Amino acid sequence: MMLDKNLLVSDDQDLSQVAATYLSDKSIDLGSVANFGKGEPVRIMVRLTETVTSAGAATLQIKLIEASDEALSADVVVLKETIALAKAILVAGYEVVFELPVGVLGNKFIGLQYIIATATTTAGTATAGVVLDMQQADSGFTAVL
Repeated sequence: MMLDKNLLVSDDQDLSQVAATYLSDKSIDLGSVANFGKGEPVRIMVRLTETVTSAGAATLQIKLIEASDEALSADVVVLKETIALAKAILVAGYEVVFELPVGVLGNKFIGLQYIIATATTTAGTATAGVVLDMQQADSGFTAVL
């Protein structure tokens, strides 16, 4: 698997937060025409780089979003999303992979939303970005959506 620093939306982003919705640290500018589907699939990989912990039963949901602005705050559309993932499976090495939908996207920027629910998390980090090739995660868990 190859990661390009310029195509990361989260680089060891801190997920130890109170229950709320958080945006990825960065967004990716797709240019004036974001037409996907020709050639290789475009994937966004999210890998936990530190195990998520919580004194309660925290969950994490991850959404791949598009927006019309770099801050990911205007005209937000959810492209794909996970279910609420239980703390027990959120171990270092856990991966979620989103394939961008084929066709023209309606907005110029893509990024992620991290939704922490039911309890505050006390540890956890994630790295996420565009990947060309995939390899099996050390934990053995990879979900492709």
